[in-house]
Amino acid sequence: LGRLGMLLQIVIAAVLCLSAQVHALSLPVGHTRTSPRALGFNLRGGRARAAAASEPLAVVVSVEIVPERVPEFLEAMQIDVSGSREEAGCLRFDLLKDADAPNKFVFYEVYADSAAAAVHKETSHYKAWADFKASGGVVNQATSKCTAIDFTS
Repeated sequence: LGRLGMLLQIVIAAVLCLSAQVHALSLPVGHTRTSPRALGFNLRGGRARAAAASEPLAVVVSVEIVPERVPEFLEAMQIDVSGSREEAGCLRFDLLKDADAPNKFVFYEVYADSAAAAVHKETSHYKAWADFKASGGVVNQATSKCTAIDFTS
């Protein structure tokens, strides 16, 4: 059930991303027509390029932690979460615990753009998480990157 649960979380994150993209293509209420560019098409008929650098970027990370290392994980994440929330480009950083599995967690992060997400990975507070991960505390991890279309920060 562990791998199935992680796969289910990935599928849900992908569906949420796809749903948000479909929603973005919907016509505004009361409008009967809109330009191809407004729908994400360029003038040559192809789809517009994915996620410009100035679009918000949401990252959903699902992790399973070695059970006896959960307290150490939570210490590392306290450093990462609190530091991340102070970053100018970090719009949201949530750490969630699976209701049924005490060693499974989800990070929900939203950055102003891909450049802000890259800056995040260079910080000392991110290093607390990266060092924990490098030490073998993570059983498995799945990451999904999404453009944030309609969200609250």
